[in-house]
Amino acid sequence: MNEALARRRATLIAALVVLASIALFAIGLGQPTTPNFDEFHYLPAAREFLQLGTNRNWEHPPLGKLLIAGGMAVFGDNPVGWRAGAALFGALTMGLVFLWASRLFGSLRSAGLATLIVLLAQLHFVQSRIGALDVFSAFFAVLAGFALTEIWRRGDEASRRTWIALGIALGAGAAVKWFGLLLWAAIGLWAFFRFAGRRGFVLLALLGLPAAIYAASFLPLLALRGENYDLGGLVALHGRMWRGMRSVGVASHGYSSEWWSWPLLLRPIWYHYQRSADEQSFRGVFLVGNAVLFWLSPLAVAHAIGVWRRELAARPIVSPLLFLWTALYLLWAVVPRSGGFFYYYYPASFPLCLLLTWSLLDLERRLRTRSVTHLVVAAAAIVFLWFYPVLSGAFEVPVSLSRGWMWFHRWI
Repeated sequence: MNEALARRRATLIAALVVLASIALFAIGLGQPTTPNFDEFHYLPAAREFLQLGTNRNWEHPPLGKLLIAGGMAVFGDNPVGWRAGAALFGALTMGLVFLWASRLFGSLRSAGLATLIVLLAQLHFVQSRIGALDVFSAFFAVLAGFALTEIWRRGDEASRRTWIALGIALGAGAAVKWFGLLLWAAIGLWAFFRFAGRRGFVLLALLGLPAAIYAASFLPLLALRGENYDLGGLVALHGRMWRGMRSVGVASHGYSSEWWSWPLLLRPIWYHYQRSADEQSFRGVFLVGNAVLFWLSPLAVAHAIGVWRRELAARPIVSPLLFLWTALYLLWAVVPRSGGFFYYYYPASFPLCLLLTWSLLDLERRLRTRSVTHLVVAAAAIVFLWFYPVLSGAFEVPVSLSRGWMWFHRWI
């Protein structure tokens, strides 16, 4: 099959993945009927944007809240409208993962395996059904990862379109949450030294373009009637945002956890838990990773590092994934902030899932059997299906079964 035909086929399948994901994420999207976890922060801010009122949630840049407001404008100020934007971007992310993996691994089966693993890992499923900022951050992180992988592998032959996509993704990611600055800085520094002979172009693509995208995301704030922003006021707003971020008492929160604990699932988060009037059933939304995949992930990372050291042929695939996982996860070790939350690990789960996919494919090649892959996927699917009632919150379940999902004391 020639390359052009293969890409068209991958694009068509990615579009089908998006449609299937929309259907999956839409099931019970209106549950719970009350704001779910961080929706308490972002829904009032989105309403203010729709009413051209005030900049309610000024701690974060506006892009993610504008996207939530877009869903509310189309579907109404109701539970489905609150989460419609997240479900759409979650589905688009699934399609991007398929395209990314098809380009990286070179086969549609491998791309399908990677996309399935992302779904079964559970974090993306949950985050695609809550009106919060993180799924938008993840979408732009995946887009940046896809573009970075192409540039990493093609070097000076990478197209300008790929560089533009990377610049847009980095700027938009930072315009959703400042955590996107970590990825922006890491990729920018890598490119600055990797393409020493093209530093002018790199600065334009990875500094000028992202900065313009980021700055443009603040322009809608000038239309707010409840604020008196001008361009100077938008610049001054950043000082307030910085002070607000620094003053948030994350460490004292009941669900606070340290960065090193996230891959081990030591402190997942109940986004929602509400018992029925008769106390016999409950509805819950539980952000927890799939134990099969998460507890195998350190082995996958170690395997990838080992192969990277021994086999030059593996480096074009493994190197960008390890770089992205480091930029999205290990940089939390040096962020000047005490404590964090498990969902901070969510963007890093995408390169992690691709590393796990690659490790399974490498084992298939070495062992000349797919049995390990089938076993891992089957076990992960069983765990996903068992947790589905408390991942989706789509229906009430008996309280007597609750211990079946609270495997450890800190999972309560």
